[in-house]
Amino acid sequence: MDYIKSRTAMLQVVSAALLPNGATLRPIDKCPVKTTGNVSCADLVVPERRDVPGSRSITVRVAVLHASNEGLRPDPYVHLMGGQGQGYAVLNELAVLPDLIHRDVITLEQRGTELALPFFGCPDVEGGLNGIDQNLVSQPSSADPAEIRRCEAEIEQAGIDKNGYDTAASADDLWDLKQLLGIDQWNLFGVSYGGRTAESFLRKHPGAARSLVLDSIQVTGIPLIFGYARLNKIDKFFSRCAAAPGCSQFSNLRDRFEQTVTRLELNPVPVLVAGEAQNLTARAYIRVITWILYTMPESAVRELPAAIVTADREEDYVPLLALEERYANVPPSPPPQPGDYPFALGLHIAQQTEVLCAEEYPPLAGLGDNITIPFPDGWAPAVRRVQEFEQQAQAEVCHQWNFKPSDPGQGQLPSLNEVPTLIVHGEHDTIAPSEDDNLLAGSFPHSTRVVFPWTGHAIIERRQGCFFPILRAFLESPGKPVNTSCAALIQEPEWLPSSRQVNQPESYQPIMRTVAANQVKDFGFPGRTVHINLQQANISGTVAVGLADPSIRRNLTGREPSRIASMTKTYTAAAVLRLFEAGKVDLLGTAAQYLTNETQRLLCSGGYNPLNITIRQLLQHTSGLPDFNDDAFKQHVLNNSQQQWTRREQVQWALNHSKPTGAPGKVFAYSDTGYVLLGEIIEQVSGLSQAPAYRTLLDFERLGLRHTTCAPFAGSIDATGFNPSFDLFGGGGLVSTVEDSAAFLRALMTGRVFDQSGTLSTMLTVPSTNLQPAYEPGAYGPGAGYAMGIYRIDKGGDTCWGHDGFWGTSFIHCSSTNVTMASNRYQSVDPATDYDAWEILTTALRINRLALYPATPLSS
Repeated sequence: MDYIKSRTAMLQVVSAALLPNGATLRPIDKCPVKTTGNVSCADLVVPERRDVPGSRSITVRVAVLHASNEGLRPDPYVHLMGGQGQGYAVLNELAVLPDLIHRDVITLEQRGTELALPFFGCPDVEGGLNGIDQNLVSQPSSADPAEIRRCEAEIEQAGIDKNGYDTAASADDLWDLKQLLGIDQWNLFGVSYGGRTAESFLRKHPGAARSLVLDSIQVTGIPLIFGYARLNKIDKFFSRCAAAPGCSQFSNLRDRFEQTVTRLELNPVPVLVAGEAQNLTARAYIRVITWILYTMPESAVRELPAAIVTADREEDYVPLLALEERYANVPPSPPPQPGDYPFALGLHIAQQTEVLCAEEYPPLAGLGDNITIPFPDGWAPAVRRVQEFEQQAQAEVCHQWNFKPSDPGQGQLPSLNEVPTLIVHGEHDTIAPSEDDNLLAGSFPHSTRVVFPWTGHAIIERRQGCFFPILRAFLESPGKPVNTSCAALIQEPEWLPSSRQVNQPESYQPIMRTVAANQVKDFGFPGRTVHINLQQANISGTVAVGLADPSIRRNLTGREPSRIASMTKTYTAAAVLRLFEAGKVDLLGTAAQYLTNETQRLLCSGGYNPLNITIRQLLQHTSGLPDFNDDAFKQHVLNNSQQQWTRREQVQWALNHSKPTGAPGKVFAYSDTGYVLLGEIIEQVSGLSQAPAYRTLLDFERLGLRHTTCAPFAGSIDATGFNPSFDLFGGGGLVSTVEDSAAFLRALMTGRVFDQSGTLSTMLTVPSTNLQPAYEPGAYGPGAGYAMGIYRIDKGGDTCWGHDGFWGTSFIHCSSTNVTMASNRYQSVDPATDYDAWEILTTALRINRLALYPATPLSS
């Protein structure tokens, strides 16, 4: 079967296919997770044990993210996730990828995961299996044999053959999928554990892939279970830090690390972490540092050197505990439910235990019966003792877990394969050390290796700006050299200079400044301005990093007004609702009641009847009107930056270049065109031009918005030379500072903009058409939806509200924590990403929680 010909009816076409072993694909109407874009999902039905005649069938979940037909390549891209293979968990994160690489993207939710059938795990058994890789501050106990036996019994009672849930079996599932989809060759991408699945697949089918990308692969044939390599990576970070101009201010990090481990081994410290009593042990201290380096370049690692110094010099562990992951979420976090995006798609520790023991524990992995590994020289005795205890606990788990691998060769080094291969690693990855790449060289002789400095695990998540162009070029010509020079240009991070008073209100400045400074470096922004208001913690202020005018090297102050682009839609919607409160606009009334005759005739000429479009639909982007601000418009603006636009010309552009997005009220489709029409309605009903209408209806003076106005004034930092009329008439158009932007959103969300509380409820109501996945959420995360001129954003159990703008502006208010942030990065980014705004929000929430629930030592 030709893949390109079959993709238009993807999965339905192949649903009748049946392989000799009984494997088949069953299309499903609705993907079991909330997702976006053009996606098809199916159940891959395969034998539980291919080596056992008559073995029962099990279900593995498959999803295909479709690229547009223009420029589509015939060889799809298969994305194999780590942790064992949670493919559905990353569907939204991968949404940008198909059109970026001009290929369909296939993901596989591997056998045994939460969305597969059966689920390989024991939901009520947790603690006894935590010897493998727990990252809690409290001391984890060694394996409990009784708990392990109870878990085994539950799995057997469920009729699960546990010897059928390893990497080799998942690789066979992948082969069945390839045959059922009629694919000649595909491109394999494996991140972390997913790289093992890809390597196992190619071990059995050497010519079945056009190319292979291994991102942070955990190489087989190495007993990683013992974690000595992790210790060596910590040491490498210390050495790298000592040689770097900025980080060298933190002297003798290894000595300080060893001294702290020695002290904690003798005297663990009782501490309070996010309101919970814990015990900081030497083992927990090493694990926290291991985890922080693993997740580089998240903001925590930039605070790590100062925290290590403070822990040693002053025996103050508060700065280190403040980096613990519980401070990054909003309390309370509800229990995850199946189908939540994306982090609830979990693996039970039983499945991870099975794979790790089968492939990393020497007696099971075919690496010999001697489980003693020479300890690296030169470490303090306490460090050695802690790591030996770690080894003993982990080995005990594997010894108790009675398991026989289906393929004993899976634990060996990868076999020789001629496929063109791209191997990428983070320099400081403590889970999959980059030094292990050397072992892959003999197995993949046609490989390109790239090590990303100052980076941890999973390059595709940490370094998209550099990695995506490398990936795209490699996939286009796998056998040719690839320009990887951007990796060498990654700069040393900015470091938090001191950890003193990290749980005090004034500490927000250096913490947020460090995050902003690193975003300027990581993303290449000219500057970054952030304002936060943490009402409960009594913290408010602005941080500015970078340049206001690169041509004369003038620094940002944080007070510069600039275009806020589509954030204007929140103001536009609020202004319309103020007219609604005054009885001058009916939300169920038609656009024809308020638009000029000229505009009505224009819409009718394009086939849009303003009598069928309501004000509510314009506010909620369900009018059916297409967006004039498409790619062609943006390119036209870039080529004709001085063109003076009118509202009519922009509406005309939408009519000429796009088709209706759906019947009014039926489909969500983000549309600047609709908000341009709302801008006209505001002017017609209020009798004021746009600028005084906003200022009067929203009462800027009462709200203290002294630096918010309309273009053409564009401030001192903007798209230099662009005529502001291209984004002026309601969908965009306002100019503001980050402090003013945050002040307006906070006033809106706390009931100080409207006269009646019910008006805000009306504004914040998300219709069913606008709930995810009906709209494209970008990086706003789980449960997001669009109300009237504002997004709903779920963050760690809190409901947050906000909007972003084309030039990198954003503002967000979280209701239960009463946290407000506004930020500006002063440029657009391609491919578009809001990870920078997400990190700002996460940091603000962490600062807030740290202030309210400080990490403090307890009296013993």
